[in-house]
Amino acid sequence: MRATYVAAALATLTLTAACGPYIDEVNAQHREKVEAKLEEVGAVGRQLAATPILSQDADPDAEIGIVLSDTYGAKGNAALLYAEDFANLDELGFVYARLPDADLVQRCSAAIHTEHLPWNPARAQTTPGGAFGSSASRWYQLLEELQYVAVLRTRAFAKPEGGVRADTASVAAADGGAAGDAGTTRDAGTARDAGATRDAGSASQLATTGFSGGYLSAEVLFFRLEGPKYVGGIRFEAESSLELKGSMSEVALETNLRANIESALVAALAGHAPRVKVNK
Repeated sequence: MRATYVAAALATLTLTAACGPYIDEVNAQHREKVEAKLEEVGAVGRQLAATPILSQDADPDAEIGIVLSDTYGAKGNAALLYAEDFANLDELGFVYARLPDADLVQRCSAAIHTEHLPWNPARAQTTPGGAFGSSASRWYQLLEELQYVAVLRTRAFAKPEGGVRADTASVAAADGGAAGDAGTTRDAGTARDAGATRDAGSASQLATTGFSGGYLSAEVLFFRLEGPKYVGGIRFEAESSLELKGSMSEVALETNLRANIESALVAALAGHAPRVKVNK
C-alpha cells in the first residue's frame, strides 16, 4: 500500500512539473525585463575589470539581501556571482566548491536563451537539463527585482587533496619534514597545512587518514546595478577542516571546503558588513 501511495505521489509531481506554464510561454512574458536586467549585470563585469584588489573592507551603505536559495520563499535584492561567471552568463564559470545556489543569474540567462539549465564546466560531462516554465517564472521574478550583485573574486586558492601515498610521506619524513606538512605549499604564501595528522603520525596512518587541506582567500565586491556603481566590499579566508572523518573522496573534500567557505563568508559579513545578509 505504501509503495502504491509513493508511486502515485511521484506520478502527480511529475505531471505537475510537466504541465504549464511552458518555458516558451514564460520566456515570451518575461523576455524584455530579463534581457534588460542581464545587460545591467553584464555591465558590472566590465566595471569589475577596472576595480582594484581591496586593500581594506568597506561596508556598503545599503541593506543588501543576497539570494542563495532556490525555494519558493526566496527573497532578496542581490545575487552572488563569481568573477569567472562574466565570461558567458549562459554558463557557470569554472569554480571549485561553488556555494549552493550561487547561479541565479546564469539560470535565468540560460533559460531565456536556451530553455535549459546552465552548463557547468566543473561537471563537464553532465548535459544540462531542460528548464521548467514554473521554475523559470520564479527565477525571473527574483532577477527582475535585483538592485545589487555581490561578486566573489578569488585572491589565492589551493585545492584540497586526499589519499596521500605512504611513500610520499616517508620521503618527506626522511627529509626531516613533519608528515602533516608533506606536499603542502600555499599560493597565498602560507605554509600552514590544513590537513589531518599534524602530530607526525606514521606513514601508514598518513596513507589512510592524511590529506592536504584546501584554502581560499577571496573578496566579495558589491555593485549597485544602476550605473553600475561599486558600493563596498569585504575580504575573507576559508580553509578545509583540520580533520576529516570518513571518506577522503573528491566529493567529500569539496563538500567540506564549500561548507567552510560559506561559514567564513557569513561570519565576515556579520563582522564587517552587517547590513548585508545571506538569505537562504
